[in-house]
Amino acid sequence: MLAPELLSSARALRASGFTVVEVEPWAYVAVQSKWHWEMGTHLTLVLRVRRVGLLTAADARSGRDALRAIGDRWDPSKLPRGFQHARWLLDVIVCDQPDAEAQAFATGPTGKGAGSVLQTALVAPDGRVLVGSPVYGAMFWPKVRHAIDVVATQRPSPAPISTLGLVIGLLLIYPGLLILGLMCCGLPLIALPVLVLAEKDLPSALPP
Repeated sequence: MLAPELLSSARALRASGFTVVEVEPWAYVAVQSKWHWEMGTHLTLVLRVRRVGLLTAADARSGRDALRAIGDRWDPSKLPRGFQHARWLLDVIVCDQPDAEAQAFATGPTGKGAGSVLQTALVAPDGRVLVGSPVYGAMFWPKVRHAIDVVATQRPSPAPISTLGLVIGLLLIYPGLLILGLMCCGLPLIALPVLVLAEKDLPSALPP
């Protein structure tokens, strides 16, 4: 059973289009996996939200390291990462007292993998957020920051349009897909929607 302190944010994420797939007393995992038309790219956003008292840098690092296994388990996309599919893994920690090294870790460089980003965000009990703004994957940042803000405010809201993603999509991604489709007898243009539609819904672990 999820603690009341986290239940409100879990419900807010669900109302914002996420599926809560794992629930523990002081932690949960929420996933949103969808095609974003403005940027012509599929994004799987996986949040592990947890509540701690004192947060050390060692705990923040180990939490980020654990995200890879969580992402592998809960990413439902059939698209290969790096080909119109990205994965963003977030360790969102609601904490009373992060030490100085933990704060520096959260605002420092993000972790990177094959078509994926790993990031830590700290949320104070009053809703203040401490997180870095990454350059790598910047076109996804409005979606990512929105998810963090939903946890922090415990209020659902629609994700904003990514202005940078729209520019990149119109100038680079969609023209590139069209050219690739013409060179490959239209196969990529057929495969993309088929793989997107083949994605199965994740089971919800959050009670109504």
